[in-house]
Amino acid sequence: MGERLLAGDVTQQEFDTFEPIALGLSGVMQATSICGLGQVASNPLQTFLKFFPDLARQACRNKTSEVAKL
Repeated sequence: MGERLLAGDVTQQEFDTFEPIALGLSGVMQATSICGLGQVASNPLQTFLKFFPDLARQACRNKTSEVAKL
């Protein structure tokens, strides 16, 4: 889903469903993983969704990703 979001291939409806699930799963991964890599694997997507939600929503609305240009 992260790759689709960066490509601007996610609808607003999909994003509204995906965002809370992704953040929840990220928390579960961090809390339950016994491996350091498992604990941090979701950090890039979690950080993007947490601190730049407007940019993610903009990519959904425009179907072109400004994120990929950054």
